[in-house]
Amino acid sequence: MMNHASSGMQDLLNGKKILSNKKKYTYVALSVMGVHVCLLCIFIFAKVLPLVFVNIGSVLVYIIMYLLVQRRKYKVAFYMVYFEIFFHTIVATLLLGWELGFPFYNLAMIPVSFYIAYTTPMFKRKIFSPTLLMIGNMVITISVCIISAVEGDMYHVKDGRFIMEVHIFNIIIAFVFLFIFSLFFVIEISRNQAFLVMKNRQLASLANFDPLTKLLNRRSIQPFFREVQSSHEKFCLVLSDIDDFKKVNDTYGHRCGDQVLIHVADLCREALGPEDVVCRWGGEEFLFILGGDQEKCAMLTEKLCSTIANTHYNFEKASIRITMTFGVQEHVPTQLMDETIKQADDKLYEGKRTGKNRVVW
Repeated sequence: MMNHASSGMQDLLNGKKILSNKKKYTYVALSVMGVHVCLLCIFIFAKVLPLVFVNIGSVLVYIIMYLLVQRRKYKVAFYMVYFEIFFHTIVATLLLGWELGFPFYNLAMIPVSFYIAYTTPMFKRKIFSPTLLMIGNMVITISVCIISAVEGDMYHVKDGRFIMEVHIFNIIIAFVFLFIFSLFFVIEISRNQAFLVMKNRQLASLANFDPLTKLLNRRSIQPFFREVQSSHEKFCLVLSDIDDFKKVNDTYGHRCGDQVLIHVADLCREALGPEDVVCRWGGEEFLFILGGDQEKCAMLTEKLCSTIANTHYNFEKASIRITMTFGVQEHVPTQLMDETIKQADDKLYEGKRTGKNRVVW
């Protein structure tokens, strides 16, 4: 069970798992309600009757907050909690004095309010409301502390041990809640980072791969040109084109044409060796980078040409025979890559003119 909890926390911190606003604020409502139950017991023991009633009211506020959170009324719940803590701090400070540490809660609410304003959709990441609340909070809290220091507390608490214990209790609670919301903030950052990583991968995929066939696109094959040229090993460029592809679109529709492109791309991908590369050059054209001399690459291309011609594609009730024409050109180290592509393209169109469904090399 501990391992499961640890794994769950690790997933949260890594941004793999999302902690919903509903869960976050439910935990907060129940936790702060527990704090007020403890304070209620403290004030009953200390016989501070006004704060007994105030904390009973506070517990009721958090019950209402819990119900509001279940209905996703986060904005209303936040303002209720903020003003409850603010009111409780002021009353407790005036009655018992600033030495008991109740103003710590108002200080803790400053980063908490900015966190909530930034992460809760209802606030639309506007900082005006938390800034205004912070200024009002600061002015009134300082004023109340000064009044308490000058005029003294109304209950004239003289028990030094009681003051110290309540002071330590308030410090611990304020630090715990700051830690909890700091953890929420870390989780939020991790989630945003994971989201950015995912989006960057999607953008990289869109930039480098053809969305239909999942092959490399024309732009992304350029680095492979540089790589094979720098290797100083023999390689060939092969340009290919699906024969009579327009007739397929005209006869069966563009949806069928798209499926044919995917089908051909899969066959091309399966035919290649681990070091070979294929991209969608444009439309129904594909370009290959094949390792080896002209004869070796022509043999591989002939095999692929035969495989495509002998594999019928079934679309709805139709069986469609697809053929392709290929032009194979070995790259000469002294010439530009564009010249090799042009030579492969010339051979492709020679194959088109002389009957299609063939390899010209």
